[in-house]
Amino acid sequence: MKNIFFTLLLLFFALKITAQQTPEFKFYLAFEDATNTKDTLWYILDSTATVGMDTALGEIPQDLTSSAFHVYMYIYNTPDSGKTLAYPSISCGFGSQIRAQNYVYPVIVRWDTSLLFNHNLSCNFNEVIFDNEWFFFANSHNDPINGGFSLLLQDSVVLPWFSWGSQDHFPLIFILNDNPTLSVQGKIGSVDDVKVYPNPTTNEFTVEIDAKQSASVQLVLIDIRGVIVQQVATTTNKTTINLQELPQGVYFLEVLSNAQKVTKKIIKY
Repeated sequence: MKNIFFTLLLLFFALKITAQQTPEFKFYLAFEDATNTKDTLWYILDSTATVGMDTALGEIPQDLTSSAFHVYMYIYNTPDSGKTLAYPSISCGFGSQIRAQNYVYPVIVRWDTSLLFNHNLSCNFNEVIFDNEWFFFANSHNDPINGGFSLLLQDSVVLPWFSWGSQDHFPLIFILNDNPTLSVQGKIGSVDDVKVYPNPTTNEFTVEIDAKQSASVQLVLIDIRGVIVQQVATTTNKTTINLQELPQGVYFLEVLSNAQKVTKKIIKY
């Protein structure tokens, strides 16, 4: 009798721990290459998550030494950082650089769009995109506002072989975000008031603001984790931002003036 009670007690605590570790939001990207080999990535938002490695939520480094098809995230400056990214739910967004090895084109990516709308978080996921050389240059994007491929509009996309540039879809940038600035309008609320070039860029870019708007402007550069990486105050209509010390990836430039804001996406490759 005592053994049965002890077993039930252990089962109770095991179920309790499992329930505590069930994430508040979980989204998947399922990859399949031309040989029908499959691999899946998971993106998690949870109040127990940290910005570091959360093994309880599945953030476990992967062994990439095999010859199998692998899809993995390049995060925390660790190339084998895993197939799961967990972030605090209060952030309402994150992103990662997706890399792959031992694949054959075309690669198809599938996901469940309903997961982006049916959840208990206070987040409004209005910016969920793929971005890479193919989507940026081949006019194959379906989201002209964000300039990428929106996962909000369909449940799959094919990554084909292409003959120009790097001829490779990877690294593929994935962003899932609640972006309150997408529809902000004001004195510099029009994309025509702010020009950014070159974009994509390797080391630096120039921000050009309409001369009528250029008095007391704050330029804030934010990475895909929501961390401010540069901040510049200027009163000129042309400012150059240097990215030499920053890693490759997607950044967001916030241009603020007179309590108004416009956001531009910057790609460093």
